[in-house]
Amino acid sequence: MAHILDYITSIGMKTKIRIISLFLLLVPVYFFIIGDFYGSGVQTPLFRYQEVFLGSFLVLTSNDIYNISTGFFQGARVPAVILWCLGLFFLIVNIVLLFVDKRPVQQIIRRSGIVIIIAGIFFLASIIVYYGPLFHNTLGIALPVGLPLIFLIGIWMYLWKEAEDKPDQAEPESQPEL
Repeated sequence: MAHILDYITSIGMKTKIRIISLFLLLVPVYFFIIGDFYGSGVQTPLFRYQEVFLGSFLVLTSNDIYNISTGFFQGARVPAVILWCLGLFFLIVNIVLLFVDKRPVQQIIRRSGIVIIIAGIFFLASIIVYYGPLFHNTLGIALPVGLPLIFLIGIWMYLWKEAEDKPDQAEPESQPEL
């Protein structure tokens, strides 16, 4: 365990941000219940896992795009999937930029935080379009448990400041009053 902690403290902040950004692709953004408890599942940015009376299914976001293009999805599901894909697009763009950008770390991390917050807004909009503003309608119930984590990570990155290694300055000694 000590080796893991030593490794984590030895890597740079940019590498940590890359790992966190990759982790965000697998965060369970929300759990859902279908209709009157006909099934349930979890949605991450990359895939949806659901269990219904027919069995268990792992549905990639790319399959949702295919279902829209073939006309299989209609109604509220179409704009919800489009908004979800925009959120995923922003997360992927963030990861790519983290690996290719050569600017100072402070600027990279601040921009990364903004992009993650934008992705979170698209995910939230997708949930609202599909389930309504109270995350509940006749289609089911959504419990956005991972969405606050996405926003918190984005805000933390946006507000992050690089620690300055300044030597401790001794306070000037006060002169005794006469």
